[in-house]
Amino acid sequence: MRTEEEVLQLIEPYKLKLNSCFEKAISNYKLDHLDSGLSHKYSTRTIANIIRDYIISEVKSKFFNEIGIHIYDKKGLFLLLIGDEVIVKFKKLNEKKLASGIKTKQLLLFVNQKEQLLFNDLRTNLHAGYIADSTRTNFDYPFIASPKGIENNHWYVYLNEEQTIPSIFTIETVSADNTKTPRFRLKKEIVNKDVASE
Repeated sequence: MRTEEEVLQLIEPYKLKLNSCFEKAISNYKLDHLDSGLSHKYSTRTIANIIRDYIISEVKSKFFNEIGIHIYDKKGLFLLLIGDEVIVKFKKLNEKKLASGIKTKQLLLFVNQKEQLLFNDLRTNLHAGYIADSTRTNFDYPFIASPKGIENNHWYVYLNEEQTIPSIFTIETVSADNTKTPRFRLKKEIVNKDVASE
């Protein structure tokens, strides 16, 4: 199994494409299901399946014929293989950056970094995923996690180069008696991580 540093070096050339796959998939879900009002009828599992289908569609489109990339898509199992080193599954993650799923033999092999189908033990299994809030209207993505069994990760990273931080801005409201009252609200701003850490 590869170390975190080794894996991050291997996926570095594909980072922007991975982020773009998640961005487009979430955007499509919001446009087709959330904005139309359909999603309130869906279970959380249905929403996760819809978003996964959108992600997979984007991955197939963006990584088609990419040198060093292979796509395995058979019998409901979709994997992105980066060289001979990394196997990526696309999942919804919880707050601990863990993927959920029915505990099949295949899942247990994957999260325990064991042989995956015809692949060898030298590859590192990863989850690439997003986190949804309880309303399934806000999403944070993409995360890459190296599973260590069902309830732990060896490590995880947030691939997006930007992060959301709160800042305060002031608005004025006018009451019924025409008096202005200042109100304070949190505003989310997107800033570059490097700038935010200085």
